[in-house]
This record gives sequence, C-alpha cells and structure tokens, in this order.
Amino acid sequence: MFSTGVIANPTLYVGNDVKIPMRANAFISGGNIITSIPANESVTFLQSKDGWSNIEYKGQQGWMISRYLSSEEPQNHKATKLVRRIGGLNRKIDRLNQENRNLKDKFKKNKKGLAQQEKQTHLLGLQEIQLNTNKMELNNLRDEALTMNNSNTALLDQITTLQSNQKTLYGLDFLTIAGAIALFLGLIIGFFGSRSSSNKNRAIYTI
Repeated sequence: MFSTGVIANPTLYVGNDVKIPMRANAFISGGNIITSIPANESVTFLQSKDGWSNIEYKGQQGWMISRYLSSEEPQNHKATKLVRRIGGLNRKIDRLNQENRNLKDKFKKNKKGLAQQEKQTHLLGLQEIQLNTNKMELNNLRDEALTMNNSNTALLDQITTLQSNQKTLYGLDFLTIAGAIALFLGLIIGFFGSRSSSNKNRAIYTI
C-alpha cells in the first residue's frame, strides 16, 4: 500500500484482481461511478482524503478507495517493461549487426579499392620508369644528332674547301692547256712562215 500523505503526482497502480470503480466524489454511491479501472492499471495520484484518493486516469479525475491502490509496480508491468526492453535491445542488436555487415562490406570494397590503387600506383611507377628511360634515350639521340650535325658541318666545310681547290685546279689546268695550244699554234705558224720565206729566197735565186 502507500502513505496517505500528500505526494507530488506519483504513479500508483490498482492492486486488486477485479476492476475498481473510480467515483466522482469520495463516497460510495451507485450513481457517482465514472468508470471502472482494471487491475494493475496505472493512475496519477493527486491527493488523499479520509481513506479516499483523488486520482487521474486517461484524462479523467475521480476518487478511489485508497486501499485498492499501491505504489509498487505490478510484476506483469515489470515483465512487460522487461519484454519491451528486451525487444528494444534485440532491435538495437539487429541494427548493430546490420551496421557491422555494412562496415564489413565497406571494408571489403575499400580493401579491393586499395588493392586496385596499389596496382595502379605500381603501373604508374613502371610508366614513370619507362618515361625516364625514353627521356634518356631521347637525350642520347639528341646528343648523337648534335654530334652528327657538327660532323656534317665540318664535312660540308671540307667539301666546300675541296670544291674551291678543285675550281682552282680546273682554272690552272685550263690556263696550262690554253698556253700549250698557243705555243703549239705559234710553232706551226713559225714553221710555215719560215718555210714560206725559204721558198721566196729560192725563187729569187732562180730568176
């Protein structure tokens, strides 16, 4: 049972095995019953008066004999709350299990993605090595091209010099040939001139 002193709106429970009437005022009368409250239902205590308790039940206020009320929560309420609590815990466990599965799936995806990233990183490393190798080969080719260009320049200079020398030689040969021809012509002219003079002398002596 509970104390009949003033309590600040505690929750009380109907403690009988049958429905207990809630009355409009604090005395027993056939016409003042507002409703009947089943056993183990909870009510809100407002005040007590001469063995009666002023209570509120589902928005209605009335009076009930105090000995039918108890401050101890019924076992079935405790069991109901325990069942509800267990149900809530089970739902929480289910939610946590689902979150755990989601995290595992996410971890697998991340692990797979990490493996792919590592593979891509490895490929990028190989590509970078190949690129550096290509750069080295390109630099070598550039050096070879520069060397060949320098060699070509020197060769062109030599060819130009040879051509110039050849032109000089051609000029000297031409002069030599021309001189020889002039000398030959001079000898022929002199020969024929000498012969002509000899014939004239002979003709004079004959006359």
